[in-house]
Amino acid sequence: MSKNPIHQTNFNWGGRGQPILYIFYVLFSGLLVSSAWAQEAKDLNKIQALRVGDQIPEALWNIPLKVVNHPEGKGYIRLRDYRDRELIILDFWSSWCSGCINKMPESVHIQKEFSDKIQIVYSSSEGEDKLKRIVENLPSKECLDYVYEDSIFNKVFPHKLVPHVVWVNNCREVIAITAGKELSSANIQDYFKTGKLKIRLKQDILDFDQNRALKDNLDKLNIAPLRDYTSCISSAIPGIGSNSGIEEGVISHINSNILSLYRTALNLRAINKNISINTVSVLFRFQNFCFGIAA
Repeated sequence: MSKNPIHQTNFNWGGRGQPILYIFYVLFSGLLVSSAWAQEAKDLNKIQALRVGDQIPEALWNIPLKVVNHPEGKGYIRLRDYRDRELIILDFWSSWCSGCINKMPESVHIQKEFSDKIQIVYSSSEGEDKLKRIVENLPSKECLDYVYEDSIFNKVFPHKLVPHVVWVNNCREVIAITAGKELSSANIQDYFKTGKLKIRLKQDILDFDQNRALKDNLDKLNIAPLRDYTSCISSAIPGIGSNSGIEEGVISHINSNILSLYRTALNLRAINKNISINTVSVLFRFQNFCFGIAA
């Protein structure tokens, strides 16, 4: 973070008051620096999630970002370090994303092609050791910055899917947010020729919960399902016999074994009844079920 300069003051350090004055000076200096850090943190807390058309705030422009593999051996960078570039491209990634990692050598080539006109910065919230091992094993990695332990930009540019690429022009304006495939030499060349990015924008649905039922998510997003079925399954019910049938809009199994359910699901009614479905058949060999689905 930026540090406020502390004005030098000439004290008379002689006499018995020397230690007291020295301690006061150190404490007062620390107070000034702490105040500067506190103010900057306060400014960052005010920043909302940014979208296409928004301008990156000054506080975000100046925040230090920890990096590995900096070409000059630096431990951190700020976006303002690249204020003379026509494009700053933030590429959010994760260590488990093979597509992100496979893209990095191409990004090195793009960075070299456009040299000091652009800067590609990879950003992750993961730790230094994990990311450093990946970066060190890349076939080519020079001239790019790899930010680690990022807790700010991931909140400012929220996303569910990676790669997540944010394009920023030299006026600090967010001009596009895209998937990784849009980061190409052809698209950048076209931008420099026309002054516009003619690329497909990316918009992640942040409140889609994969742990909830699909219908609940569709209702929340106000999306009508293509077909709306109601289904249920239970254990066998003694005293009602057994039956199975498929009629228009209704599939029903009463006290059927698991193999019959699979045969219906796969539309394999003519399959040999003696055939087994590997482990599934063994697990439920002595169990029957009731199942029904209706439109």
